[in-house]
Amino acid sequence: MLSQAFAAPIIILEDKAYVGGKGIDNRQGKVTDFLIAGRLSQNAALIEIKTPKTRLLGTEYRAGVHGVSQEVSGAIVQVATQRDSLLKEYCGLVHKSAEPFSAFSPHGLVIAGNLQDELADMERKQSFELFRQGLRDVQLITYDELFSKVESLLESLEGG
Repeated sequence: MLSQAFAAPIIILEDKAYVGGKGIDNRQGKVTDFLIAGRLSQNAALIEIKTPKTRLLGTEYRAGVHGVSQEVSGAIVQVATQRDSLLKEYCGLVHKSAEPFSAFSPHGLVIAGNLQDELADMERKQSFELFRQGLRDVQLITYDELFSKVESLLESLEGG
């Protein structure tokens, strides 16, 4: 299912993967929900999973303008922090990994919320899409979008 969020086949390197960040006091380590890699390229990516009930947008900021929810913005910063940690500590981490992987500008993915349930009106959809399309190293996809991709794949395979 997770592979449907990416353009190429993936392998899961580790769930609850440590990606660096501990200080000399052995605290503050960064852990991602899933550390994956492209099956062919071996390039790493980080996945953070929230629930389908996660609110996508917060309160209205100005007339017709909605900010993203605190949980979504926090998840995006969390993945960006994990990515930064992975890049800084890649050499030490890859040598201790059972599976080889690379970290050539690793991609981040946040799976959260449900677009159809929450974004019923055009203003909310616009605010969400403007925010999401402005992200650089982290992709934001909702559960219903991910399920729709899987359904489309199954329909294609079944010839429908």
